[in-house]
This record gives sequence, C-alpha cells and structure tokens, in this order.
Amino acid sequence: PPPTPVAFVRSPSLAPASHDNPTPQSWGPPTSYATKSDKIVCIMVGLPARGKSYISRRLAHYVSFFYGAPAKVFNVGDYRRKIARTTSMADFFDSSNQAAMKARAQACEEALTDLKRWIGETPSQQQRLDQKLHQSGDFGSLAIFDATNSTQSRRAWLVEQLKDTGAKVIFIESVCRDERLVQQTILHAKVGNHDYEGVDPAVAIADFEARIRHYEQVYQELGPPEKHLAWIQIVDGGRQLSMNNIRGFLPSRISQFLVNLHVDCRSFYLSRHGQ
Repeated sequence: PPPTPVAFVRSPSLAPASHDNPTPQSWGPPTSYATKSDKIVCIMVGLPARGKSYISRRLAHYVSFFYGAPAKVFNVGDYRRKIARTTSMADFFDSSNQAAMKARAQACEEALTDLKRWIGETPSQQQRLDQKLHQSGDFGSLAIFDATNSTQSRRAWLVEQLKDTGAKVIFIESVCRDERLVQQTILHAKVGNHDYEGVDPAVAIADFEARIRHYEQVYQELGPPEKHLAWIQIVDGGRQLSMNNIRGFLPSRISQFLVNLHVDCRSFYLSRHGQ
C-alpha cells in the first residue's frame, strides 16, 4: 500500500518547514538585560579643529550599524548658523562679545531641547518588548551633543539639564597637541565649510586660527576636578587615550571604537596578487 502522507505543521522560525527540516527550531520569547542607563548621551569636548564632528558622525554610525541602537548627532554649530543667519567670523566667538554670547547660548539651549525631546521619544528597551519591537542587538539609544563645551561650568550645566532624561552622560574630549594635525584639519574640514563659503582660503585659515585663540582663553580640559563624571579623553587623534568612570556594555564598546578611530588622513594600499 502507498505510504500514508505526513502533515507537517509550520512553526515560526528563520527557515520554513520542509522534508529536510520538518520541525525547525522556534525562537523563544524576546528577552532583555537592559537597564535605564542604556540611554546614553555623549557630549563632545574640545577646541575647534580637533575632529569632534568627525568623531560624532563615525560613532553614531558605528552604534547604529553594529548594535541596532537609534543614534543621532545634535550639532550646535548648525543651530548657531540658523540663529545668526550670517557668516560667523572670529570676533563672533570672543567671550567679551555679549550679543554673540547670547546667540551662542540660545543655539546650545535649542540643540539640547531637541536632544532631550528625541531621547525621550525614543522607545526604551522595555517599551520595545511590550510593543514587540524587539530586535537582536537592541541596546537602547545614543544621542551625541556636538559642541566645544569648553568650560567646567558649561559641562556641569549640561549634566544638570540631562538628569530628568535618565540617560547616562559620557563626555568625549579630543585634545590635540600636535600642531600638524590641527593645520591638517583646518585645511581639509574648515576651509570652504558653511562658515566660510565664498571666503578666500588664506583669509578663512587666518580667521579660524583667531577663533581657536578665543576659545583657548576660556578652555578647561577634563581632569581631576571632574573625576565624578564619566569621560573619555583622546589625545592627538588616538596616540593616547584615558578613561574615567566608564562602565557597562555599550560604554565599553564606545571606548573600544574610539581607541581604533583615526582622525587624520591615511593611505590604503590594495594588492592584487597570485601565482
């Protein structure tokens, strides 16, 4: 007699049921080891032309691509340009220029307000589980506040403003003592950018160097006075790196990424070889 046909019941899995795989393994219910600190705000610190915006973009892409976490950069310079509506030359960054200081403070506050709104609207890990939005590699969210944040008082104010978000705050400072790297960054990233559109390169370079000098008058590096904060300090584009109060899975992955990140131009050589 002919064999009795066997009915296979398809169960949820990556591969459909078949004669070769009649009972494929099913996924278990989604689980999470997330904590409230999975929402992270990285605050950039450093003088102009230290690669802060480059680091911000690369870090956001890394976290989003490899860990499936929402990541967004909030660049205060973009807000400043919208408020000023004109090209901001060096005297705009003079701390004695009260009108400019007011506009810069407004740009900072608007950027921070948008950051807090975004990270508040980004669903938490538990909300994603409840809404069945769980994804493999789901580790919360990352917001990056890209600005100089050059004084201890400004950084203390940012920490205070972010308390109600429940996010963990990590400062990332880029320090550059190699003048060659600074000049290289100015030539490649600053000449012809939004602040110097249509400006002669020589004039743009001189003006940007004057801008840096204005910031140097008030700049305070991260150090022992702020040992209660979590921070990562990068020196000369990765020549040296130090960390303080960095704990947790995603913060450790961020520090590992920064160790291997280069802010200067490098050559790649491709070799096609065979017998």
